[in-house]
Amino acid sequence: MPALVRAFRAAWSAVPGTTDPAAPFGLVTLSTDDSEGAADMASFRHAQTGGYGVVPNAAMPGATFLAHAYDLADPWVGCGDAPQTKQCPGCDTADGAYSCLQPWYMGPGIHPRLKKPVGQRLAAAALAAAYGWGGPVTGPTIAGCALTGGPAQRLTLRFNESLLAGAALVVAAYDTAYPNRSGLTVLVNSTAGEPGSGVWVPLNIALGAAGGGTVDVDLSPLAGAAPQAVKYAWGASGGTPNDRDVACCAPAASGECLPGQCPLAAAVITAPFGGLPANPFLAQLDAATGKCTCPPPQVCDA
Repeated sequence: MPALVRAFRAAWSAVPGTTDPAAPFGLVTLSTDDSEGAADMASFRHAQTGGYGVVPNAAMPGATFLAHAYDLADPWVGCGDAPQTKQCPGCDTADGAYSCLQPWYMGPGIHPRLKKPVGQRLAAAALAAAYGWGGPVTGPTIAGCALTGGPAQRLTLRFNESLLAGAALVVAAYDTAYPNRSGLTVLVNSTAGEPGSGVWVPLNIALGAAGGGTVDVDLSPLAGAAPQAVKYAWGASGGTPNDRDVACCAPAASGECLPGQCPLAAAVITAPFGGLPANPFLAQLDAATGKCTCPPPQVCDA
């Protein structure tokens, strides 16, 4: 992705006096996995950031920004093409801003029906990155971890307050009776050198007691097992055994799973649903120090 951005900027500015060589550049991360995608869409999205987990970064500097789409899978799966109201009565009124009457192209996953919120998120980020309107260019970005009160009690996640640019860190309300709706899971009982060993356990999250850009994770359901890794919006979140990608809500009886349900975000009034979604992350946890380590070049142990 960094090479692509450099190539486009070079091509657009090849003629002197035309496009700025550092022109603003917007990206959109891939939406939900489906038959066209792969079993590891989270790694694809991470690669779209050049491995830094956030844009802009050292490989894609300047007014580079992105809009996440991992929470924008089609909310009316099964309704097919127009007229959807005959197959899913009432789906066009489920959310006044986003109607199922809009046909999809090669849906329902990697090409989401809902393009409007993608454009709104790009615009909100561009206002900050390219036009200097203030506020965050990106959603919450992991900066560090701490285990407190022993490994079985609490994990605190710290988010980069500089990148929040004064915006509030939000944990939107969700039904905590279903921890998978938090989008966060913790790995336990994994054996070194045995790929696929261990279990990812969905856990509830809340704004941190320490305040600022922190989120607390309740580890009590682990029953004393030491947490070995943590991930958010990265792969299956424990909804159903067949899930391969993040899903922060469980479909209702109508089959709807409305968009924008992953709870972590930076409060931005110009963004759809009131915020910019958190950047997905995956990090190893050191039980001795309580710190986390992200895959380089991303840094999340500051």
